[in-house]
Amino acid sequence: MVSKRKTPTTRRIIHVTYSADNNRWKTLDVSYKKSKLLRSSRSKGVAMRYARRQAKSSRRLGQVVIHGMDGKIQKEWTYGADPVKTKG
Repeated sequence: MVSKRKTPTTRRIIHVTYSADNNRWKTLDVSYKKSKLLRSSRSKGVAMRYARRQAKSSRRLGQVVIHGMDGKIQKEWTYGADPVKTKG
């Protein structure tokens, strides 16, 4: 999973995905141009707790996206104050 951003976003975005290659859950920070592996865990629960802790401790807005073994998004959390809402 690679993000196409050139500069960091205002929100720190962390994904938890399953890697069938090594049978582990990866915690990835995709806030920059290339995704950065933060941690690899044997259990999904450990990876989720780590991702949420990282997003909460960020000095900017944080977002955690949890994927299932099939790659589909299962859950999503956001942390910090939301930016000003605009009519769209």
